[in-house]
Amino acid sequence: MKSSKLLLLLLSIIVFIVGCSKSNRGEDGNNSDTKVVKEKLPKDAVVSIHNKIYTKKDFPKEYSELKYNGKKRFLSRYIYLQVVLDSLKDKEKIYKDKIEQEITKNIDDLKRKGVILEGLEKFISNLDITFNTIAYQEVLKKHKEIEKEINDFYKKHEKAYNYPDMIEIAHISTDNKEEADKILQELRDKNATIETFAKYVEKYSKDLKTISSGGYIGNMSQKELNQEFFSNAWKSQENRVVSTLLKLKDTKYYHIVYLFKKIPSHKASIKDEREKIINFLLAKEIKRWKLEHFSKANKNSKVKVYDIKVDI
Repeated sequence: MKSSKLLLLLLSIIVFIVGCSKSNRGEDGNNSDTKVVKEKLPKDAVVSIHNKIYTKKDFPKEYSELKYNGKKRFLSRYIYLQVVLDSLKDKEKIYKDKIEQEITKNIDDLKRKGVILEGLEKFISNLDITFNTIAYQEVLKKHKEIEKEINDFYKKHEKAYNYPDMIEIAHISTDNKEEADKILQELRDKNATIETFAKYVEKYSKDLKTISSGGYIGNMSQKELNQEFFSNAWKSQENRVVSTLLKLKDTKYYHIVYLFKKIPSHKASIKDEREKIINFLLAKEIKRWKLEHFSKANKNSKVKVYDIKVDI
């Protein structure tokens, strides 16, 4: 009799356990928690970072138009920036005004070069500027006597601030003379603005380093170019395409050049050089700071990509 009661008790316990087990699983035997996660994951999910899911709606519409390799390049850059910026939310709030100033400054600078950032380029550029600005400000505040550092550096390198005649230019570079002549003629016929020139850069230039900045090279002296190249550009009208096709010696490339301005020889003041000097003084520290903070953030990061396969 006792054994029968004991058997019934054991059977009751088994039934109870099985019942509890079924209640925690779906009819197909899968864990209900997993099923809930699947139901919560949006169909257009792209990536999750620290358990926050980002969908295609969180990115400019151009993301959906990218092919596989384009998405891979974009997401690799985006994940790097978002992982570290998630860990710097407090700093982002502190330097909010500085970040906005730098973004505006970047937009104005690119606009002067004929480049208008839109879509994904603008999106990723703003994240990049945010990270760089935070790093710059964090390193800068450690330099309590930065003005003295600037003065000392300027005095030590004072001779270097005696600049010769220079030209500020952008270029389209191609190794095909027939194509170069055709491009130059089209631009001259259109009396091309810098905006038009920048579009031609994107379409034709072989100089990959300057395509994203409208072909912009910066200030160049005769010593950095050659006499014929420099002289032809110097004779030209500012804010116009130079009328002559230019070529550097011992190279196969032809250059269609846009001349922003001519800068006569002069000695730059410490005020003129201040920003350049600060950037030079802080460059290594900023690079180190960014690397350290990304490494820390990355150790604790939880990243999963849903849209495509990306090595993280």
